[in-house]
Amino acid sequence: MRVGILGAGWWADQHAQALATLEGFAVTGVNSRSLDTAAAFVAQHGGRVHADARALLAAPDVDAVLITAPHEYHAPLALEALASGKPVLLEKPVATNSTETHAVLDAARNAGVPCLVGFTSHYFPGFSRAKQIIDSGELGRPLSGQSVFQKRWMEANRRDWHLDRKRGGGMLLTAGIHALDRLMWLMDRPVQAVSAAIGTHLHEQQADDLSSIFLRFQGGGAGMVGSFGYAQGGPINATTLLCEGAACGSRPTAWSVARTTVGLLCR
Repeated sequence: MRVGILGAGWWADQHAQALATLEGFAVTGVNSRSLDTAAAFVAQHGGRVHADARALLAAPDVDAVLITAPHEYHAPLALEALASGKPVLLEKPVATNSTETHAVLDAARNAGVPCLVGFTSHYFPGFSRAKQIIDSGELGRPLSGQSVFQKRWMEANRRDWHLDRKRGGGMLLTAGIHALDRLMWLMDRPVQAVSAAIGTHLHEQQADDLSSIFLRFQGGGAGMVGSFGYAQGGPINATTLLCEGAACGSRPTAWSVARTTVGLLCR
């Protein structure tokens, strides 16, 4: 599988390192707004620099496309990539607003090729095992859940666009979206209503660093999502579901992987 990458920043580097560990995969092309950044990327990971996204998408030695550009470019690049008929791995978020998000979702449905969003929690051992148990029905139907992602916001890979909501920045779209995705994935039914409190309290920036979201799910069920980018504190990356009961009785069942915790509680 020959992979072309749109974006040559920190996350592109992480993906390229991961691809290097897989047999039969190779990075064959890259495009970035900065040709110098793209050239440095190629020098480290191989492939060749393409002057623009369309050239990369049309390249015969690119079988699949990985989009790791800044958030504001996700939707436009995804639409072009899907139109090219090549499989796409799109880093989250899908887009920075609902209109563009629906446009990408519609294009993905009609493209006839795989399109996967980079929600990594689905592949963490604890979360994937929780999903298996919930789907088995042994705990009964999920009734409610809480999902929190709390971490240091100003990490070494933070960029100026992360600090500007108009460009898709903020803690929620950058990291907290994983907590939201986990809860929706594990509850496994459409969201009927949303209310939220979102603000900037701990940093000087034009994007959120704290948010709390309340979800109501179709057919019953509710959930809370916390997205907290602290200046000083400790990390939390946890999701807890309350289920109807059944096989597990009253004893909690839980898994821990590194700082990731999944808890399933039964009535």
